[in-house]
Amino acid sequence: FNNLYEPENPEKITVKKIVEEFGGTAYTNEAKNDEFEFDIAFYKRDGSNDVPLNANELEPILHSLETKYPKKTFEISVDSHKLGSLTRVSIIHFQLHHDESIEIAFNPNYSFRIFEEKKDGYESAKVDTMKGNTKGDIGYQEEKLGRSIYTYTDLTTNQGQTVVFKNPRITVVPTGLRGDLTPYLFSIFGFTLMAGAYFAINKKKRREI
Repeated sequence: FNNLYEPENPEKITVKKIVEEFGGTAYTNEAKNDEFEFDIAFYKRDGSNDVPLNANELEPILHSLETKYPKKTFEISVDSHKLGSLTRVSIIHFQLHHDESIEIAFNPNYSFRIFEEKKDGYESAKVDTMKGNTKGDIGYQEEKLGRSIYTYTDLTTNQGQTVVFKNPRITVVPTGLRGDLTPYLFSIFGFTLMAGAYFAINKKKRREI
């Protein structure tokens, strides 16, 4: 028998994904449907050190996620590259699309750190945090960890917040568009000038008559 203790009033953190495009939020279907990879690691206090939870200790959190979001895929994996540390860190992996979020409940004595893997075609992520109507203060940075580049938050115990990862999509104006339109623009501009000159001459003639 393996009994896992779960506190009656767990802390909660909400992780949300926003894609920015054309100066606003996601507009194209491609941006709306892109999938972003996330990891979250939890730590417990051991004296003066923060020790990452092992896979067994993460099971209650994983179970609650799978119960609340049965159509999403969550998995526990062990990563030795996080923060460039040789310490193997057990993490919960999940994906989010634009305007999608998950709420994670866990022991209030734990701290956490969230990682988002940088995706091709997007600029570096920005992280905003909110607690109710108050702006949060979780710091973040970007770093290459192993083979991939991640944006990750500081290790924190500030709970009850919504952590929003905002990724600006790199949008490029199709090449050749300007060349295709230029002759037409010059034609319209020339016609406008000729029409203006014609009406000006006619008006002057009417005045002379």
